Amino acid sequence: MYKTILVPWVNQDTDRGALPTAMALADAFSAHLVALVTVDVPPPMPNEWGVITNDYFLKALDESRERAKAVATRLGHSSMHLTHPIEVRMIESVSLYPARTACLNARYADLTIIPSAPLEGAESALSHSYFQELINGSGGPVMVVPPGAHKAPMARVAIAWQPTREAARAVHDALPLLKMAKEVDVVMVDPSVGEGNHGEQPGADIAAYLARHGLAVQVISIARQGRTVTFALLDHVREHGVELIVAGGYGHSRLRELILGGVTRDLLTYTTVPVLFSH
Repeated sequence: MYKTILVPWVNQDTDRGALPTAMALADAFSAHLVALVTVDVPPPMPNEWGVITNDYFLKALDESRERAKAVATRLGHSSMHLTHPIEVRMIESVSLYPARTACLNARYADLTIIPSAPLEGAESALSHSYFQELINGSGGPVMVVPPGAHKAPMARVAIAWQPTREAARAVHDALPLLKMAKEVDVVMVDPSVGEGNHGEQPGADIAAYLARHGLAVQVISIARQGRTVTFALLDHVREHGVELIVAGGYGHSRLRELILGGVTRDLLTYTTVPVLFSH
């Protein structure tokens, strides 16, 4: 069960998907919901005349505080209809980037929910920075929600299955949601048969594991047919009314931990339904 859910306010898309989904899940699980609003304290930056003046710095700080207060007030009002109103937590990020502040707070939550990343632009870079920090550093699952996708609990779930540590971690972390679902698809794209891969019967082992939890599971193998793995998966989602994807958030070595795997990166941008990632 999820008993603490965190929603860092990333950008306007937070209001269009991540926050409504978090509210619905908090009600479903009787969970404590925390909305994190970070005051991004602008550090003094040098220029050709030296460091910016103290007056300019204080003015910028006051403006950042006022913006954060406005968001925090609005979030508080938006939760008044909930059984358990949101705890709005406003924190000044003095020595850390806001995404890092969110990561530290996420270590005390069962689930963190953020908006998906736009295709390009400054908002895309911001969304990626939050996701990278959270998936690599929080120690918990991260749900990414595209704008407009806020139906919860989710009736049909697709597990993007690979026989990897990250995918197994995602399945374990998603169990509370899987147990609320009416249908669970174990979806594999061009699975490799054999020892060290999917085994002799791809999907059989993970399906048996889930069945012991009382879940109704169907194993589905998809051929890429010229598509990327991501779009083969998203085609299945669209064609079968899937409302949530569960996937491993693939990272790399510590020296490359900010470089996302291809499927993870594409799902973060192109998903049409919420995705629960774990790493």
